Amino acid sequence: MFLNNSLMNNKQNKVWINYLAALALGVAFSIILLFITWNNSLESEKREFALASSSIKDTVARNVQTANDSLNSLAAFLETSSDLTEQQYSIISGSLLGLHPFMEGAVYTTRQVEGTGDTFVIKYQSVRNSIQGRPETELLGNEAYSNALNELSEKTR
Repeated sequence: MFLNNSLMNNKQNKVWINYLAALALGVAFSIILLFITWNNSLESEKREFALASSSIKDTVARNVQTANDSLNSLAAFLETSSDLTEQQYSIISGSLLGLHPFMEGAVYTTRQVEGTGDTFVIKYQSVRNSIQGRPETELLGNEAYSNALNELSEKTR
C-alpha cells in the first residue's frame, strides 16, 4: 500500500511537472511572439513616418525652389527696368501670390547706402488678399528681416 501511494504521488508529480513545463514554454513562446509583433509594428510605423516626412520635405523643397525661380525672374525684370511703380508692384505681387498658395506675402524694399551702413526701406508690401503700401518703414529694426538683409548687404559689397 505504501508502495502504491508513492508510485501514485510520483506519477502525479510527473504530470504536474509536464503541465508546468508546458505552461513555461507557452508563456515564453507568447512573450517571444509579442516581442516580434511589437518590433514589426514599430518598424512599420518608422517606415510610414519616414515616408511622410520625406514627402513633406520634398514638397517644401519644391515650393522653395518654385518661389526662388519666381523671385529670380522678378529680380531680372527689376534689373532691366527703372524704379517699380505701385501699379506694377500690385500686378507682380498679385500674380505671385495667386500662382503660389504657399506664399503669404511679398515685400519690395529699396536699399539706401549711407556712411554708417545700409538701410532697407519698405516701399510696398502685399499680404494675401490685400495690397498695402508702407513707405519709409525700416526693415533692419525688425528681427525677422535684419539677419537676412545684413547677409545680403555683405554679399553685394
